[in-house]
Amino acid sequence: MTMLRDTIEHLCASGKIEPFQRLPLTRLSSVQWDDPALGARLLPVHMDGNTDQASRGPVLRIAVENWISAVAGDLERHSVLDLYCGTGSLANCSRTRRYVGVEVNPVLADAARKLHRAGANFICDDALAYVHVANLSKVSLVLVLYECLNGLGTTAAYELLRLMNRMCSPGTWLIGDVRLRGSGWGRQCISASGCIYFAPSEADLVIDESGYTDDGVYFGHRYVALAAGAVTESVHSFIELFSADGVTELLKSTGWQPRTSQLVLSGLPTDVEECADNLFFAAIASAS
Repeated sequence: MTMLRDTIEHLCASGKIEPFQRLPLTRLSSVQWDDPALGARLLPVHMDGNTDQASRGPVLRIAVENWISAVAGDLERHSVLDLYCGTGSLANCSRTRRYVGVEVNPVLADAARKLHRAGANFICDDALAYVHVANLSKVSLVLVLYECLNGLGTTAAYELLRLMNRMCSPGTWLIGDVRLRGSGWGRQCISASGCIYFAPSEADLVIDESGYTDDGVYFGHRYVALAAGAVTESVHSFIELFSADGVTELLKSTGWQPRTSQLVLSGLPTDVEECADNLFFAAIASAS
């Protein structure tokens, strides 16, 4: 740990990389999410039922589905739009009347088509681009799960939610989850690591830095690949943390009427301890 920290401090002092806590987050992520090579590395993680790192495993997934049904009614009666769906874990377990999943990575979208039942439709597209052109008038339930609003950040999340409110019919349900500020899980950490976000061909070492930025608003990881002491590649992926009140205000300001919220995963076993603090929310579209 000391050696890794000294290495990072040397790289920062020499101007090779920015200090982690002061990364310029004009882009929350420098990861190319639509890259097929990345999709190929992500796919085994999505398919591994023993981890909650990508698609949630069966214990968490069932808890989420049960909460959705308790709040919005049986999934059997819903026409579902699942944004940022990955390999479509919900489509595999639910009995939705109609299901459309939108996933930007072609490898994950193709895997989802092969995995799931007839009638589940998977679109490879950017979520915002899809919502701009799709007919959502018959959608009764929109899902924005897996902290995707955190990954978008406040400005982009506002744009997406506002557009969906205009495109959906009044009474359409919106259900998602967000990570909150100050939950106590954002410890600063430096470790040697592998990294699915890129595959450096000749890296001697990959250093994973994780934690909060100085202002406490963002949390994420920065991976630095080194070969012969030189930086060969560096990527970061951050999320913007919301306050519970901020989520409510975001929903109201984009035309959604908040109905309920809950820490659905609290106390459940998981290898992604921070997701136990996620706040799940449900809202209904009002007339625009």
